[in-house]
Amino acid sequence: LKEPRMTTRPTTSPLIRLAMAASLLLAPAAVAQVAITGPQDLTLPPGAETTVTYQVVNDLPTPVEAVLLLQDVLQLSDGAITYLPPGRLQTSIHQLLAFETTSVRVPANDRVDVTATLRAPENATGGYWGVIGVDAIDPQRPGHLGARALFSIVTKLDIEGASTRAVHLRDLAYEHTGQRALVTFTLVNAGDTYERARLTIELHGPGGVAGQVTRTLPVHPNKVVPARIPLPDPLPAGEYQARVTLEADGLEPHEHTLTITHR
Repeated sequence: LKEPRMTTRPTTSPLIRLAMAASLLLAPAAVAQVAITGPQDLTLPPGAETTVTYQVVNDLPTPVEAVLLLQDVLQLSDGAITYLPPGRLQTSIHQLLAFETTSVRVPANDRVDVTATLRAPENATGGYWGVIGVDAIDPQRPGHLGARALFSIVTKLDIEGASTRAVHLRDLAYEHTGQRALVTFTLVNAGDTYERARLTIELHGPGGVAGQVTRTLPVHPNKVVPARIPLPDPLPAGEYQARVTLEADGLEPHEHTLTITHR
């Protein structure tokens, strides 16, 4: 369910192949020197048009030539993520998003705005989403990208009155594998929009709160995805009550309780 856990498939475009390979570097601990920020959750009425602004950020002490990398993203049945060329999927936001430019020069330790026009379709049947990434051209290899710097975000668009949101979890259980204690469950998105679900597990033991884990779990429409979340380590032996809360912006939270006997 995490973006760094993914598979990639070859395409006919060398640029896209490089972009997908570089995406493997998107671990949460990675520090990007060239990054992109901007809106991640948008809502528009059918047929509406708006201007969307992203910022390309350069933390390097020298100017860079930055290139936007636009991709579709698809979640597989096991929760893994694969990337495709932009506009390949019917749900691609890149069918609706037109950038003024996809390459900019960013001064040292500075940021530059990049704008795009977004137009919602008149007859939408669900939500749209896609990856907006950025990388710096390697000055040692003009025309080539330096994969070390790649950073990306997912922007999603919901259409008012046309998008159905319904995310929940089921099959909540406790699992002890080797030395690790885990909570396992199935994450279900029965809607037709991309969701960023937030899962919080709060452990309560004899002495009160024994630990808390929070994860953001992207889940694509009409997906039923298995998930395993490690609990705080080390977890002393004993009996715990795990309060599990699933949230998504604009939806009522789902709360569950799980009794855990950890030996």
